[in-house]
Amino acid sequence: MDGIRSFGAKDRVSAWWVMLVLPFRPRIAAQAASGVSLLRAYLAHFVVLILWVGPIILFVSYMNYLFSSRWGNESVLFTECLAKSVRTLFDFISVSRQALVAGAVWGVVELIFLLGSFLMLLWSAQPESLGHSIRRCVRIVWLGSLLVLGVIVVMLIATAVINSVQVLFDGSWDRWLWVNRHLESLFLYPLFATCMGWLLWALLTAGRVPTQTHCPITPPMCEWCGYNLAYTPPEGMCPECGRAAIESLGPEVRRTSPHGYWRCFFPAIARPDRFFRKVPIRSAGAESRRFVLKTLFLTMIVTYSISISLLMNRAASGHWPNADSMVDSIVICLPGFVIPMLVIGGVGSFVGLCFSWADRRNQMSAVAHVSYWTSGYVLIWWVLALLMVAFLTAWERELADLSRMWMRNADALVILLLLAFHIPCFVVYVHLLDHSVRSIRYANR
Repeated sequence: MDGIRSFGAKDRVSAWWVMLVLPFRPRIAAQAASGVSLLRAYLAHFVVLILWVGPIILFVSYMNYLFSSRWGNESVLFTECLAKSVRTLFDFISVSRQALVAGAVWGVVELIFLLGSFLMLLWSAQPESLGHSIRRCVRIVWLGSLLVLGVIVVMLIATAVINSVQVLFDGSWDRWLWVNRHLESLFLYPLFATCMGWLLWALLTAGRVPTQTHCPITPPMCEWCGYNLAYTPPEGMCPECGRAAIESLGPEVRRTSPHGYWRCFFPAIARPDRFFRKVPIRSAGAESRRFVLKTLFLTMIVTYSISISLLMNRAASGHWPNADSMVDSIVICLPGFVIPMLVIGGVGSFVGLCFSWADRRNQMSAVAHVSYWTSGYVLIWWVLALLMVAFLTAWERELADLSRMWMRNADALVILLLLAFHIPCFVVYVHLLDHSVRSIRYANR
């Protein structure tokens, strides 16, 4: 790569140096991370997790002091309740149980980091062995702990400053009252979105850096049955299934580069067998990554459009939306990007692990391409979910009356309706990925 220093797996690099470089130069940090062992990466990650405790304790103590000095004991605030709950818990349990609670919290935090490594398997898939992919993703996530600590510290400081300003100017400066009331929507949420975008950019960019490890070489296979065609002439037939070897090894096989978003949207969902028999699977696949980014961008646009439509519907019924609801509706765009991204990454990584363990070669890169091209189904699923939420919001009173006839709790009826919708959609999505991957699991290019 041009302009990037080359690091080898035998070069010993400081884990702390990689942690400091990763937020700003993730490509260089990813190359240098190959010289950091998993043990040294975890030790640095362990120290950073200990450093997390200090800012969190200071934040909770400051917020408790700030709100107690302003409102006294009459306020019911999350931070104050949290501080009192923690003090009460540690006053009534023994030292051994305190250690058990602290260990449980530590285990949950480590599981979150391992879950992040699991989600990175799909987004950073490369033609390498599965074990190396897992170790590389775990190493990058552990070395990104310092960046996560920086994001937490920035958000805690911003929250403390905004709450201090709200307490300071509460009841005064009437012309700033609206800004004072919506400091979270105007400043805190955009800052959080910027920090999370920075975190995702750094980790995903580091994960996409090409590795210097030796990729296991597999013989050419028949794309229909997986038979070894290394000793079969191009004009011959597959001894296993009887298909022509030229259909799997010919120069025109998988040479089609699909263009146009909507030309690929429906064929990848409706006819996955025909679609994935034409597109390259083992290559870098910049087209598939651009396709999934366009899909995630559309989910954000659709989410915001439906939220604005709900506000306009309330205006038509006589409940005019004020500026408060218009500002708060901007925050809805964030789940419109994050939730579909987690669904694509989580389900794709699970399917990729299943096929990689069952086959003779790592299928994670091929599954990544399939997940990107079939991300249009997630967009359709997300749109239908938003429409269902809009329906439940519009018919809230009717559902409440209906729930009194069948059950006492109206929330239980809503949960049952959501489960009845999302579970079949999830099963169909897993079946779509499984069916699509089975059609390309023996692809040669």
